[in-house]
Amino acid sequence: MSAPINPINGTYVLVTINFTALTEGISPLTLYETKLGDDEAEPIPHDVASGQVSVVSKNGEP
Repeated sequence: MSAPINPINGTYVLVTINFTALTEGISPLTLYETKLGDDEAEPIPHDVASGQVSVVSKNGEP
């Protein structure tokens, strides 16, 4: 078991996901049933934002 950490507040990047593009286009990215918990497995309220992944050609067109 690790030592306890001090709580934090604010806006932070929790995860960065890297994709490997196979072809040009736009794909939706939807996160659902997300769960965050503290060190005692108690739920942490949070907001989730869906988005999209855009793969463009060298000239900038999707």
